[in-house]
Amino acid sequence: MLNSKNRLAKVWLELFIFILVIFLTSLNYSPEVAGQNAWSLIQFYTLGLSLHALWRLGLPQANSYLKALPLGLLVGASYIDTSLLVRPVFDLAVLMPFLVMGGYTFICSLSFFRLREVYPSSPIAFFNNKPSQSVAYSLLIGLVSGLVLGGVNLLIAQEPLHFQGSIHPFILSLSPGIMEEIGMRTSFYVHCLVLIKNQPLKPAENRTLWAMMLLPHTLIHLPSVFIQAGFSSGMLSLVLLVLLFGLPFAWLQRRVSLLSACLSHWLVDTIRFLMIGLPI
Repeated sequence: MLNSKNRLAKVWLELFIFILVIFLTSLNYSPEVAGQNAWSLIQFYTLGLSLHALWRLGLPQANSYLKALPLGLLVGASYIDTSLLVRPVFDLAVLMPFLVMGGYTFICSLSFFRLREVYPSSPIAFFNNKPSQSVAYSLLIGLVSGLVLGGVNLLIAQEPLHFQGSIHPFILSLSPGIMEEIGMRTSFYVHCLVLIKNQPLKPAENRTLWAMMLLPHTLIHLPSVFIQAGFSSGMLSLVLLVLLFGLPFAWLQRRVSLLSACLSHWLVDTIRFLMIGLPI
C-alpha cells in the first residue's frame, strides 16, 4: 500500500506527465488543433481515472445508474443541438457525439456516485455537502454565483455584445456546465479520494486535491495563448482563469455541492452564448 508521500508523488507525477503531453501535442500544430488535442487528452485521461475508480470501488448500485443517466443524456442533447446547428441532418454524424460525450459524462458521473456509495462521508455530495444545507440553498448559491461570474466573463471578454434570442444557448451550455464540472474537475477529486480511501485529508493532500481540481481543466483552455502570446502571457492567463473561474467552481463543489457548481458554470456559459454568440 502506498503511504501518504508516495500517493502525493504519484498524483503530482500524473499532473506533470499530463502537462508534458499537452506541450508535446501542441508542437508544430496550429493553435486551434493544439486546443483540440488538449481537450481530447483530458477526456481520455479523466475517462481512464473514472474507469479506474469504478474498478477499485466495484460496480455501483442501480440507483447510481439512474442518477448518472440523466446527466449523460443532458450532455448528449447539447451535442446533438450543436451538430444540428452546423449540419441540420439527423444521421450517424449527429448521433456519434451524443453517444461519445454522453457516455463519457455518464461514466464520470457513475464513478462519483459510486464513491458516495462506498464512502457516504466523502466531502462532496451532489445536492448538498452538509445536512444543514437544503437543495434550495445549493440552487440559490449556484444561481447567484453564476450571474456574478457571468457578468465578469462578459466584462473581460472584450467582444461586442448582441443578444441571441433562442433556446440554443441554454442547451449548448449544458456541456460545459455538466460535462466539464463532473468529467474534468470532479473526476480528479474522485481519483484522489480513491487513492487515500476517504481518510481525512492532510494539509499536503488537501493542497494537491485543490491543484488537481484547478490546473488540468484550466490548462486545456490555454494552448493557443501559449503558442501565440508566449510563456509569460500563458502563465498570466492561467493564473487569472484559475482565480476568476476555476477557484470559484472548485470552491462551490467542495463547500456547497456539485449541483451548485454545475448550475453556476452552466449559467456563466449561457450568459456568454446569449450575449456574445454561440461557439460554432
